[in-house]
Amino acid sequence: MAAMTLAGWRCERTVHPRAARPTLAAWLDAHDTFAESFVLVVRHHFIAVGAGEVADSGFMFDRRPQLAAAAPHRRVRVRQTIACRPEAAS
Repeated sequence: MAAMTLAGWRCERTVHPRAARPTLAAWLDAHDTFAESFVLVVRHHFIAVGAGEVADSGFMFDRRPQLAAAAPHRRVRVRQTIACRPEAAS
């Protein structure tokens, strides 16, 4: 988040309580991935979401962006959501 701030972005973190963690599929269905950029914290890695695409940082996964509708591992639970917006878009 500090790096995004230096790059001129404003980030807001949402921590999902253990009992209320959505699956990746449910989270993608509930958010407009074309309008905003997000970083999702899932078990042991991050997923970048934006422009209708996802990119997974996990070492066992293909890190190249792919369509959000075809995202693998849709049953993984989202622990935290970090919404990022350009500072001028406030």
